[in-house]
Amino acid sequence: MISNLASPSQLLRSPSVGRWTVVRWGLLGLLVVGVLGPAPVRAQEETQEAVLRGFVRSEAGGKPLQGANVVLRTPDGKIESAIATDGEGFYQLAKIPAGWYRLQVSFIGFRSYRDTLRLEGGNRRTLSVELAEATRQMEEVTVEGGRTVEDAKAGLREIRSADMEAIPTPGPGSDLASYLRTLPEVTTTGDRGGRLYIRGGTPSQNLVLVDGTPIYKPFHIIGFYSA
Repeated sequence: MISNLASPSQLLRSPSVGRWTVVRWGLLGLLVVGVLGPAPVRAQEETQEAVLRGFVRSEAGGKPLQGANVVLRTPDGKIESAIATDGEGFYQLAKIPAGWYRLQVSFIGFRSYRDTLRLEGGNRRTLSVELAEATRQMEEVTVEGGRTVEDAKAGLREIRSADMEAIPTPGPGSDLASYLRTLPEVTTTGDRGGRLYIRGGTPSQNLVLVDGTPIYKPFHIIGFYSA
């Protein structure tokens, strides 16, 4: 029984096989090719990733916009990829799965750009965008400021007896002239009895009052004590 069976190729050539058998084998071969052929190609396109790139410039003058935000979202609003443009206004979003996306390009002071697009697998798509300036009339703004004015008494220093006693002197008691020499804003010429220069002024510009009475030449020419 086994030796009498014919192979498929012999059946196609055998005169005893009818025309229907030959046609059936041909249709079966076309069906197999039609089902299995396109599937790998379609699967390959879906697994390949796309690239979206381009430039973002101003509509007036075509100036590159550095730092513009380029955001690519899925139809459900999820961020797929995002980037900021460089100094030339260039951006590139790589490794994007094929599919539909919503593109948004925004920059401070300009109107945002929005578009819906489809990226094909393995495709490198170039999309440059020009943004128009957004002008907005604002309400009047009033800025007010103030400052605290202090009545400063320049050059006024209070000298107490305890301050003068802290300065060592050659004799008993305190010495006003010796104490004044220790102040950073006072300079003198010569030894005791010399004239005082206060804050860059001249000795004639100094006013010395003792109980409200002006004293001229308040320091002795000789001696250890001031008047």
